[in-house]
Amino acid sequence: MNNTLNYGMNVQAIFGSNTAGMGIAEFLSLEAARMAQTLGYHRPMINPTEDEATCYRTFWVIYYLDKGLTFMHGRSSVSQPPLFPRLWGTLPSTGTNTAGIQSIADHDVSCPIIPTGEARFKVDFDKFVSCLRLGRIWSKAYERLFSVTANLNPIGQYEINIDAIKSELEAWRRSLPEEVRPGSPISGTRMAEGCLRLYYAYYDISIALGRLSLYVGRKAAKSEAHKARMKAAENDLLGSARAVARLTTCIDIRPYTPIW
Repeated sequence: MNNTLNYGMNVQAIFGSNTAGMGIAEFLSLEAARMAQTLGYHRPMINPTEDEATCYRTFWVIYYLDKGLTFMHGRSSVSQPPLFPRLWGTLPSTGTNTAGIQSIADHDVSCPIIPTGEARFKVDFDKFVSCLRLGRIWSKAYERLFSVTANLNPIGQYEINIDAIKSELEAWRRSLPEEVRPGSPISGTRMAEGCLRLYYAYYDISIALGRLSLYVGRKAAKSEAHKARMKAAENDLLGSARAVARLTTCIDIRPYTPIW
């Protein structure tokens, strides 16, 4: 497989995140994910004629774009997350299916993460790996909170799952250097370095968790602890909404600016 197809798959997925591709974004992301899996980019390459680094990098770029888009569209992802204890932990996924497509089992995804070669931040920070970790949280959040199976859970279990995802999200946030951490004072320089999308990705899932907490809380037994929980969820939701509004001043509006 030559590099032209590899680059074409990435361009296809990235194009779907821009204004021009908004109407077909889900289709392009889905097809790019299916092509990468069919070609076996999610596993160690055995064909000596393949450019391994390019194939692996292609898969991980598509993986992240697919995770974000499917979470926002409220459907399960084609590319199920791998089990890399160093990055994700050891909790397996159920491997749900979508649109009749057999999802890849976690243990089938074993390709290494290749450095992107992007310009490094002044701080010790690998943005690409941090994005993939967030993609894993997106996947867990959908599976435990927004899937059909999750809707069958009792209220108590639902709240436990919400708290677990919130804890993982907070741990991810704290793993980032303070200079690029959501919630820290923003600056135009740091936004230009590429942190804006990380900020919005974080607040996207934060708002989703806040709304779900309020929705589930309406059905829970009323108590002082419940009132405190609902108040905290409301404050988190409002805080995230304010942050999203403030960050709009940092967006460089161009025809190629991603909308997600």
